[in-house]
Amino acid sequence: MGKIDFQKMGDDYMPDHGGIEDALMKTEATIYVVYRHNVYKRYLSRSAAIDCLARVTATQVFNRQQLRIREPSIYNAESDSWSLGELTDGYIRCRERAKRRILRLIAKKRAIDNWDRDYKKWIDNCQRTRDELFSRKPY
Repeated sequence: MGKIDFQKMGDDYMPDHGGIEDALMKTEATIYVVYRHNVYKRYLSRSAAIDCLARVTATQVFNRQQLRIREPSIYNAESDSWSLGELTDGYIRCRERAKRRILRLIAKKRAIDNWDRDYKKWIDNCQRTRDELFSRKPY
């Protein structure tokens, strides 16, 4: 499977770079909210929320590319019922790639937040040192 063909995405498609980072939120009540492509779900665990976000993202890409997500359904004459087809290998790989990307983005955001926290500590320390130095200014 090759790259995404953006021509098939439609005329109204606008790629929102960085939107995945904003699609997963943690609320005060330790509930993870997934809101992406008009899907709004709440989860109690982080891993379930990440799985849902990867599934929603992969499904949206496959629908826009007009690719099959499932194998064709099979009719079982004995039980007079239809069996839903299995997920395609391409869809499963796409979903796993989306999950890895989401985890990488979360790790990068965590590293940025840690750096910002250290930088703010350093700035506060410099400000205190500067204030102390200027309080001893002889003129």
